Amino acid sequence: MQIELLVPDLMSYSRLRHAFATAAAELEEMPGALLVVDVGPMAALGWEKAIRRAQANSVRVIAFGPHSMAPRLAACRRLGVDVVAVNSEMLTDPVAVVRRLTAEPLDPQATT
Repeated sequence: MQIELLVPDLMSYSRLRHAFATAAAELEEMPGALLVVDVGPMAALGWEKAIRRAQANSVRVIAFGPHSMAPRLAACRRLGVDVVAVNSEMLTDPVAVVRRLTAEPLDPQATT
C-alpha cells in the first residue's frame, strides 16, 4: 500500500512516518493507496478538497483529529472517509488504524 500523509504538524508527521516504515512489510501486503489526513486545528484549510480528490482517484482515506473537533470529524464521515479516528488512536498505534480498513463496514456512517 502506498501511503501519503497530509499532516502539517511535524511531530505527528514524524511519528506516523516512523510507524509506517517500521510496519512496511505488513503494509506492502495491503492493496491500493491511502491518504492519511490530519483535520485538526493545524490542518491545511484544503483538507476537504484533498479528501474528495483522493476519493475521485480511488484512494482510501483515513482522517484524524482531536476529539474536541467532533463536528469536523463528523464532516469527514459525511464525506465518506473510510476511517475516522481521534488523535489518541492515530498517534498511539497508526498501523492498527490502517488495519481497520480491512475490518471496516462499507457504510461510512458506521466508522468511528
